[in-house]
Amino acid sequence: MNMEKKQFKKRGVDYPIIDGTRTLPGKYYHSQEIYEEEVEKIFYKFWLYACRAEEIPSVGDYKLIQIADESIILVRDKTNEIKAHFNVCRHRGTQLCVEPTGNFKSKTIQCPYHAWTYGLDGKLIAATVATLGGSSRVVGFPVDGGKEQVLSPESWPFTARVEWLPDMSGLLVIAGDSVATAQIWFLSYPEGQKRRITNDLSTYRALAVTSDSTKFSTIEANGLVNVWVVPNGDAKLAVRLPTGNVGFYGAAGNPVSWTPDGRIAYISNEGGTADVWLMDADGKNQKRISFSGGNFMPKWSDY
Repeated sequence: MNMEKKQFKKRGVDYPIIDGTRTLPGKYYHSQEIYEEEVEKIFYKFWLYACRAEEIPSVGDYKLIQIADESIILVRDKTNEIKAHFNVCRHRGTQLCVEPTGNFKSKTIQCPYHAWTYGLDGKLIAATVATLGGSSRVVGFPVDGGKEQVLSPESWPFTARVEWLPDMSGLLVIAGDSVATAQIWFLSYPEGQKRRITNDLSTYRALAVTSDSTKFSTIEANGLVNVWVVPNGDAKLAVRLPTGNVGFYGAAGNPVSWTPDGRIAYISNEGGTADVWLMDADGKNQKRISFSGGNFMPKWSDY
């Protein structure tokens, strides 16, 4: 083809060059106002390139992308489709994921703050819900407004982290009478039957399950808390009473209290709940005197 003879139809508009200007004024490169307008009218409005499909080939593979001030999770879900979710928990706004790429091996996305757990499709599938001054339960409900489903027919005074088993046979739950006595429980799904996994004087605060459901990890707080008596305020004469580990409570600031007849009142969860105990000044004759659980800060009257 003879290109010299071919006629092309002109497109667009010619703009005159004024005073030799050939590029955009500098403000278009650094103005915050212009940037915000571009974000609103371009980046938040039109389709943008995110990644190639082969970058996240397997179920659970993800990649983070940044669009202006929004972090987005691109993830391949269980139907082999690629979904995009805001990288923020709908509970307290915590960022869900910080690593730029990886794989959600549990096939769920869990918030590191209060462990609200989402499916790869972005639907919320489990969370703990508490009534102020009342009980706590584990519930499931979808983000799109579906009906709430109670997953734990029986309640606890306190619940914290939840973690689905990858085969959906149940959940691990951190729960108990209080934060200081929280233990790890197994909650079957969908029956909702609970079974205690740990039963000790420690308290637990985190959960993570391997992809094959054979192991889980947790954070255990179990520092020894003992009762000491210091005669005449002389530390050299301090004596540790033979009470053993009275639990988490000393570290939480719970005091001991002397009775008028020279005995010591203190808090222990040795009986399974936080209750008031009484013992002689030498640590002998320990006796539990309250049984309701959730007792703190003992103070003995002089009358």
